[in-house]
Amino acid sequence: MQVSASFNARLVKHIDIANSTYSKHTSSLPVKKSETGVNLVNQGSLTQRRFFMEYQVGYLVLYDLKAFKKKAIQVAHTAYVQTVTCQSQLYLQNCKLALSGGIDTQGVLSDSIVIFTVSPETYAFSQESQGLLERRHGHRMVLMEDVIYILGGENQKGQLMRHCETIQLSTLKGKEIKRMNLKRSNFLVQCNHNTQTIYVMGGTSADISSGLLTSLEIFSP
Repeated sequence: MQVSASFNARLVKHIDIANSTYSKHTSSLPVKKSETGVNLVNQGSLTQRRFFMEYQVGYLVLYDLKAFKKKAIQVAHTAYVQTVTCQSQLYLQNCKLALSGGIDTQGVLSDSIVIFTVSPETYAFSQESQGLLERRHGHRMVLMEDVIYILGGENQKGQLMRHCETIQLSTLKGKEIKRMNLKRSNFLVQCNHNTQTIYVMGGTSADISSGLLTSLEIFSP
């Protein structure tokens, strides 16, 4: 097992999943996906939630998990959604959804994060926005407590990145944090809120011949 530098406060373990005794443990991580590839297990169990929300091409889709119904709320007229596709998305609890990055109609990467809040009673929505430190797509977001971690992806030059930044939900203030060990895009990310640990798994990279990563990075702030 190779241990390398932190991408934030403490230790990141860089583990080759395919060739490590640690692989059995990591293979049982509770990662679930929706049809659009959104990570559904960002905070606690789905069975403990009343609502879940995701973005689908011009619509916020709000799921009532107890009543077994859903409602599509059109947001295609909002400036960010009108011009940007391929965003990363993250459900934040309490009927809030974050969208960040992506590619606009001119092929320029977005440097925005937009947080939508929907009322489950009236289906009215509001939005807040903030700028990212790096334009990106193919990146991932994960929530730990009141902080969104924005990790990796691809920049405007088509280069994969190790760059990471955070957004504080209460203030929408962002800051750069130390980088991941490997450049990654289109990877899996999962947060264990009981142990305050973020797992970054697999993805694509130009640094290896196959283009596919079999490594895992573990971060505990």
